[in-house]
Amino acid sequence: TEDEIEDGPGAAYQVFLNMEAVLDNLKLLDYDREYCKQLHHKPISRHYFAMATNSGEQFHAFGCLASWLVRMGGKDMEEPQEYDDPNAIVSGILDAVRSLGHSIDFPPSKLKSGSGPQVVYVLLKLSEEALQVRRFVFDKPRYPTDAGEDHVDVIEDESESAVKTLDDQGGVADEFSDDDFIEDEDNVPDVDGLAKMAAAASAAAGGSQGDAVLKPEVILESNTDSTEWMLEVERVQPQLKVVLRAEGKDWRVHLDSMHQYQKAIGDCYGQVQQQLKRMEEDIGRSLEKLGSREKYLNSQVEGALRELRAAQDRLAEARERYKQASGASTTAAGSCRRSPRSWSE
Repeated sequence: TEDEIEDGPGAAYQVFLNMEAVLDNLKLLDYDREYCKQLHHKPISRHYFAMATNSGEQFHAFGCLASWLVRMGGKDMEEPQEYDDPNAIVSGILDAVRSLGHSIDFPPSKLKSGSGPQVVYVLLKLSEEALQVRRFVFDKPRYPTDAGEDHVDVIEDESESAVKTLDDQGGVADEFSDDDFIEDEDNVPDVDGLAKMAAAASAAAGGSQGDAVLKPEVILESNTDSTEWMLEVERVQPQLKVVLRAEGKDWRVHLDSMHQYQKAIGDCYGQVQQQLKRMEEDIGRSLEKLGSREKYLNSQVEGALRELRAAQDRLAEARERYKQASGASTTAAGSCRRSPRSWSE
């Protein structure tokens, strides 16, 4: 991007350097004893706030550490709790940074993640202010003198004296081959050739100084057994593992769980959606087959159905005639039963 081009290729790693500077300042402030032990907080790692691992846990650690640094800098700020409003925590920290005379050119929401360049920047400024309040000043660096430079000067002096001696003797130079006097285009003498000349001159003089100068160093070897080393590594390996356990009551943990479930549902939805589409297509084809079979059956039994309806109509007519006939016979029978009585009268 354009920002990376302007800042340089190493701008992405500046946050790690700043985080190491923050950790150095914390060690100078004796945070192991005054912060970790007295306030019962876990020590942070070398690049803890430089990379995002667990946003909820990192934000809580950032709030606690920043409030402690503010108090170390002479300001009043209470340590935030787990259920406090993140906006209020960020606002209090930024107000403390502004009160120290530092400008904030990023939005406050950048601090809610608990990691990143902005978080490291705030911690760096607060730790530097705390060191100034304690009147801590770095001494000027003291560079050790390199003993090897004197040794090189001695060898060069011996080489020059050897060249002068050979020039004075005249005939001794014939004992060396042309490889001892290789010169490049700039007419610079070969250092190896000069060293050999110095050794030869010392040998010709009857001394053993050349052998002492060119004597190889003793190769250092380790006396540690590899088997014992591996056993010791296996023994201490379980103790080197650090497990950070988050509390289940923290709302940030639940939020992270919701994000994980949402991601899992999104991953499964793609596969389930394809299966549902295939089921929909299969059901559609089955319904089409059933419709075609129904039409075929209707066409086959249509004649029989017409005959059935005609037979039902004839049956209804026959029943109607039967009712009429039975009614007439009943009337005739009643009149016959009344007629003998009238006759007797």
